[in-house]
Amino acid sequence: MRKLVVEKTDYRCLTPSLTVGKINNFQQILEKQEISRTKILAEILSGDMRLKILYLLALQNNLCVNDISDILKSKISGVSHQLSILKKESLVSATKKQKVVYYSLSAKLPDLVENALKNCDV
Repeated sequence: MRKLVVEKTDYRCLTPSLTVGKINNFQQILEKQEISRTKILAEILSGDMRLKILYLLALQNNLCVNDISDILKSKISGVSHQLSILKKESLVSATKKQKVVYYSLSAKLPDLVENALKNCDV
């Protein structure tokens, strides 16, 4: 019995309302910077400790590294590292009072982060 070989065709499954112009428009939208920002935020939120820190700061503002470390039962160096990542992305802000730095959530969080914290089941 011979195998049936199907030649490659140019057949494409296009939705009736999808035009070449719309395809180009969608491609341009996906190339914008905002997609990259969303990807970075998603990666940040995927870190268990970072998500817990954000959630904790949503419950109680103005916590120092030692407080967060005690609550999460984690090493201070690990918490400090995660806080620096969150601060770099402007998700937390830091206020220094004498020798102690207190962290809180930034005043304006991206919608993705706000929604994640609202629906968080840590």
